[in-house]
Amino acid sequence: MAFGDAFYGDLTQWGYSERQRNGIADGVRRGLRAALAIGLSGNPAGAAEPPPPRIRDADLPAVGSFHG
Repeated sequence: MAFGDAFYGDLTQWGYSERQRNGIADGVRRGLRAALAIGLSGNPAGAAEPPPPRIRDADLPAVGSFHG
């Protein structure tokens, strides 16, 4: 078998597996889109609560400094 044939065979195999991966990714994206649509439609189960507000350093009481 010539080097070119082996190389071409690898490329076509890679192309096939790449298409498979892309197909899986498309399925995941479709599922996420459907889940988002359900969440935005106000279904009885409700969407997740928003995260609590972040506490900034400026909002914390001054306790002292490591730098004296």
